[in-house]
Amino acid sequence: MSSYTSCWVEDQAARHTGSAAAAIHCASPAKHKRALAEMDVNAEMGTPKRRAASNAKVGTPGDAPFDIPTTDTTPRPVSRIPLLSDAPEPPDFRQTKRARDHIDSESSAHSSTASGSKKSRRSESPQKEMALRGMNIQYPVAQASLVNPEDLTRAPEDVRSLAELMYSVKDSVDILPRAANTPEWRAALTSGSDQRDQRNFQTLFRADDPANDHVDFLPDKTHLCELVEEARENMIRFASEPAWNSSVHHPLLNTSLRGARHNFRFDNITTARIVPAALLPVPADTSQSRKVDFCLTFKVPDDIKRRLGARDIHLNQTDYTPLLLDAIVASIETKLPGEGRADGMRQLMTWAQAQVTRLRQLLKEFGRPDAGIVEIPVMPLLFVQGHEWHFLCFKDVAGENMATFYSDGVLIGSTTSLLETCKVVAGLRVLIKWADDVWWPWLRREILDNITDAARVVP
Repeated sequence: MSSYTSCWVEDQAARHTGSAAAAIHCASPAKHKRALAEMDVNAEMGTPKRRAASNAKVGTPGDAPFDIPTTDTTPRPVSRIPLLSDAPEPPDFRQTKRARDHIDSESSAHSSTASGSKKSRRSESPQKEMALRGMNIQYPVAQASLVNPEDLTRAPEDVRSLAELMYSVKDSVDILPRAANTPEWRAALTSGSDQRDQRNFQTLFRADDPANDHVDFLPDKTHLCELVEEARENMIRFASEPAWNSSVHHPLLNTSLRGARHNFRFDNITTARIVPAALLPVPADTSQSRKVDFCLTFKVPDDIKRRLGARDIHLNQTDYTPLLLDAIVASIETKLPGEGRADGMRQLMTWAQAQVTRLRQLLKEFGRPDAGIVEIPVMPLLFVQGHEWHFLCFKDVAGENMATFYSDGVLIGSTTSLLETCKVVAGLRVLIKWADDVWWPWLRREILDNITDAARVVP
């Protein structure tokens, strides 16, 4: 037991038994370092303890002089650990967080005000941003479905026509040329069900038709089977989205281009940003960062490109260099299996809306006083999620400054089998033919032919 503790015990005993000697003994604790006051030669008796000790030597118990403290003489250490009841209360972390959030929000607001548009604001959720765009006063975008009979019945004629073509692909109608109707191809196209195969083979092969000579080509069966195997490996290995794009999606897109009458190409445009002039304001907007993965592009003839280049005119909603002088026909967004559908819909809708804005700008700049009521053809869109390929579309309503986004689309095919992959190729060929027959003639007639050496029309 330490000397300090021993003294305290003896002092308590002295108080109860009246033993003054014990109290006096305990009043003299163990040796300790001298205080500065005790080392003062002029204050030899200046401390209360020294005065008490001196009086105790000359007096009698109970007759302490007036200067002896009457308080409890139990020795106390110079400092002590505070009791739990004396300890300060812990901080309220909830209140601290609220205060910190408040400070951060004020600081963020101040810094964003100071830096202008250099710092982008936090993005809204995909569903919330799509809802905000649907309620945008300047250009509201409604949601509709290509698989809902009521929505499809009310859809414009060009939307219904293109959707019906895609439904034919989905149902395995005329997706391969007559040259593929061979025992070798039939064996490779079997599904494992005799009844289903018999039904498919009745509609699968097209009859010879000179009008379809530019789409009537026989795909490379070996190459398509390799893509099916590659897609299966990607699924098993949990491959990344760029891996799917480079090993399956882009090669399959390029396969569909064989034999096209005009020059088309599929561009990888994952870094193409929307130019601010093609965007509509949305609260907490980060639309400029909305990108898609691929697009079907029509290669504009060189003479028109020279005119566009001389006038510093770009045709699309992006200033991505490879797309400055060629025309986007259809846009494609890809996602991993089972992931990112809501975000993909937001990206496609924002991208298509910006394309409409850019086309309206071109119509107005080059001599169309009725630019606002000129009908723009339906904009085909594709959403690819792992194996599955879905056809969607975006339709601007001429003269009403609004649009409809058909986000619930038609599953035209997949990369799970040779037959399903042939459907994807057939669907892509439908889009190429549509661009040849509808999109390119409209773009040339309404915009490109009006771009001459004359000055632009200033709004």
